[in-house]
Amino acid sequence: MAKSSHVQMSPEAVEVARRSQTAGMRAFVYGTVLALSGVAVGTTVGAHVMEVRSAEDVRMLAKAAFEPAALALRQRFAPLKDWSQEVMGREGGAEARLPQERFTQSALSQRISSRLGVNRSTGTHGL
Repeated sequence: MAKSSHVQMSPEAVEVARRSQTAGMRAFVYGTVLALSGVAVGTTVGAHVMEVRSAEDVRMLAKAAFEPAALALRQRFAPLKDWSQEVMGREGGAEARLPQERFTQSALSQRISSRLGVNRSTGTHGL
């Protein structure tokens, strides 16, 4: 007869496990309450120090903080935006699309396309 892998715990061991579980849950609850209280107090103190009185104040402070970074990103990517608008055209019509012959298909892409039965010229696939 096969032995069971289940081990019977003594009543003392069961009591120790129950107390340990209770202590762990209590620590989890106390830690959660402490963390939430800390966030609430920190937010309140920060709002008071920064003289935030309304949501509009928060919006203005966020805009003042992030506007320089947004402007720098816009300037950094302006050439890419101009290039993409030139290549794709403002209307995005069929005549503005890039000619397919400008791009060569890699050997890996060709193998995958042939295995999947993809026809690039028609955009259809065999799946």
